[in-house]
Amino acid sequence: MRLQIGTKFTCHSDFMDWAKLNPGRTLEEAILMWHGLENRKKNPDSKRVIAKNNMLAQYVRDFLEDKPKKSLKDALYHWKSNERQQNRVLSRMKPMI
Repeated sequence: MRLQIGTKFTCHSDFMDWAKLNPGRTLEEAILMWHGLENRKKNPDSKRVIAKNNMLAQYVRDFLEDKPKKSLKDALYHWKSNERQQNRVLSRMKPMI
């Protein structure tokens, strides 16, 4: 793909999701889709769908939307603190047998 698109090609998650859902598509179709996804990123109103299993990305997006003056570093700090608190709670729970 890099030969056809150039050095700006990156295999981001939106493109990988499309490729997984569309087996058997041609290289030409994949290139057209990649360009379409790249153009969509330029639209400020466009938000990509975050997969349910990517809770960190969703947390960061929500955190920065709620607190626009905060940084990515702040969001990651709060994510890690919340994770540590949850682990402490879980470690105190008695196992259910």
